[in-house]
Formats: sequence, C-alpha cells, structure tokens
Amino acid sequence: MYLNSFNKVATQPLYPGANHLITRILQEKPKLHRRGFFVPARGRSAITVMTEDEVFKGPRQPGDAMALQAECALLQSLAGEDMGLVVPQIITVAKDGSFFGMERLRATELTDARLRQLAPEEQDRIARAIGTFNARLASRVPTAPAANIVTRASVAAVAENDTLCYELGGAVAVLDRLVAYYRQQPERPLMVLHDDLHPGNILYDDATGELAIIDLGAGRGLPPEHSFGILRSSYGVDIADKAMAAFMAESGVTIRGVDLDIYAGLQTLISLWQYEPQEVYGVWAIACPSIEAALDRVAQLPPPRQSTTPRPLATR
Repeated sequence: MYLNSFNKVATQPLYPGANHLITRILQEKPKLHRRGFFVPARGRSAITVMTEDEVFKGPRQPGDAMALQAECALLQSLAGEDMGLVVPQIITVAKDGSFFGMERLRATELTDARLRQLAPEEQDRIARAIGTFNARLASRVPTAPAANIVTRASVAAVAENDTLCYELGGAVAVLDRLVAYYRQQPERPLMVLHDDLHPGNILYDDATGELAIIDLGAGRGLPPEHSFGILRSSYGVDIADKAMAAFMAESGVTIRGVDLDIYAGLQTLISLWQYEPQEVYGVWAIACPSIEAALDRVAQLPPPRQSTTPRPLATR
C-alpha cells in the first residue's frame, strides 16, 4: 500500500500503470489535486486508486480495458435495483472510457472469523443475501452461450499433460474418473454470477449490519457450482449451503452438493496447474479421497431434474 497525495505523483513513481491512471484521474477531476489517496496491492487485471470517498479502477494492461468497461456497464445497469445487498454506485466514468470511479463503501472485509462472531441469525441472513444476490444478478444479465460445466479445453489440458499425470501417480485413476464424468455432462446455459465470493469481496458494517459485494468485474458466465464452491472454501459448508438454498429458491435452478464437491476438485487441480504448479501434487494427493468419495456418491444418484435458466423476475 502506498500513501501519497495526487500532487506528488509525478515525483514519486509507484508501479507501471499506476502513475498513468492517477494522471488521467487528475485530468478528469482536477479538484483532487491536493487530496490524499492510497493504492492497494495490484489485482490481476486492474489498478485501484482509493480516496476518502471514491474508488477508481483502471486496466493493469491494455488488454484488460474491455473487462473493466464491462464491469462499469454492469454496475451502471444495477443502479437502483434491489439486489438483496449493497452494490457500489458509479460516480465517475472517464470520457475516453479508460477508468471509472465508484463510491467507497464504509463496510469492511468480512472474514470467516469475523462472520463466526456474529449471532447465528445474522450469519443466516448474510448467507441468504449472498445467494439472493447471485440469483438476481443472473436474472438481470443475459445467460452466456451453452457450454459444458467444465470447459473441454481445460479437461484436455490436464488429462493430456503426461508429466503432470506421471507425477500424480496413484491419483491418475481419480483424474481419469473426473475427466470421464465431465465429458458425459450435457452442455447447458451458463449464468452470469459473481465468480470470486471470497472475504475480500464481501463487506460488512458492524454498526449498521450493511452487507455489500464488490468486484463485479468478476461476474461472468459460469455454472453455479463455481460461484458457490468458492463461497464454500471461504466460509465453510454451512454458509455456502444456506446461500445455495436462497439462490435455488429465488432462481429455480437446482444445485446438488455432490456436484459442488466434484467441480471443486477438478477446478482446484486446473487452477493450481495453471497458476501454482509447484503446489499441485501435495494438494491433489490430499484432495483425492474426498473427490473419489463424491464420484462414488454421484454415481448412485439419478440425473438431476432441474431448470438450467434462472426464472425471469416477472414470474417470481
């Protein structure tokens, strides 16, 4: 984190892209010239500059601009909508579309430890609100094109990596079962959901009970198993299951817990292999027994009878 003031940015360079973003902000909002700001740690695709009452986001690389513009458009489309919790409102949009600014919320990061200190009924309310938010987000944004629950390219990339399969040793049989399971899954419409429901993106105000979600740039076409799988890894099975129940009641889409287990297993492997390959082998060896048990359970279940597209609001 860098503490600074806008008028010193030219003499105290930060990191690539940050100074350019701050210069662009000053061009659009010269009244900020002597205001203080800070720059949090860089995200994968965005640079963030925060003032006392506004959060500005700009692309980290030129290729990230389109995703940020989509996030801005999504936030604008949700203005005034009842989403079940608070979503930041857009304040500033650069004339050239190179950045946008949104209100800085007073709520702060809701860690799992902090959540567990709240009364059980408040924990339940928060879980339901998160599930309701995802359902309403899916209903307001057109569904993505039909696709397999796990992209066939991702499955093939793992299955055809001879080195990875060799290093996994006895886990290869479980990997083969995962690949076979997902290759049998039908294609279905994907819903636009928040794809990164971790504590850094879920905010809570202890004084008012206000609950908010940020980083809607993470909203993209996904199977619901992805979104709620991340929620489960962040807050545990009980919170995720209550959020899923609220999502299913609001949307009419069914999610099976066993599908969450299986999806999480394959996605964990794919993500580790792509971003932290040195961690794959130890994590996968630990995860294999639970994944194999989930595959055994799902083999005994009938195919789910479910709607795969969220109900429009008018029918609720």
